[in-house]
Amino acid sequence: MYDPFLPPDDMSTAEALELITNYQFLEPIYHSDGFGHLQVEAPIETNPYSISSLICQIELKQQWPAFIKLLPSQSELWLLNFSVELQKENSKGVLNCLVKLTGFIKTSANQITHLQYAAQWPWQSGSILLFDEIINTLSKIEQSLIKKDGLAAEINLSIVRQTLIALKPIKVTLN
Repeated sequence: MYDPFLPPDDMSTAEALELITNYQFLEPIYHSDGFGHLQVEAPIETNPYSISSLICQIELKQQWPAFIKLLPSQSELWLLNFSVELQKENSKGVLNCLVKLTGFIKTSANQITHLQYAAQWPWQSGSILLFDEIINTLSKIEQSLIKKDGLAAEINLSIVRQTLIALKPIKVTLN
């Protein structure tokens, strides 16, 4: 979590919050080279700080509550991209943010995408309430998918059930 190239006094809390909420996640650009080959172009990063260093700033300054208040204004695509980056970090603040993030994602398919790796989140003893919140969300999604027909619903139901199975051993360690 510590970034030696980003001293804690490098920016104010307000600047860190603004930088992270305005962070632009860049997607690779795919195109053909004209000879039947797929080319992948990685866009050039123009942000002065990595998303990891900005998350580190939030953690160092314990600004998770202020940051979480800013999340509802973000698009679901931004939230999903942020979720992927956040899952690479490891702290209690990160765990709390991942759980709160779930409530800001409204689309069921996007919630499944966000939650499918919940077993790998930084679960720690004492986080049983957060854990139960995720289990309840997954159970609600599972119940709604049982009522649906179609291949997409079947695939999503399989993902949800596999996630629930992967989370079972974690609950034992949290109690």
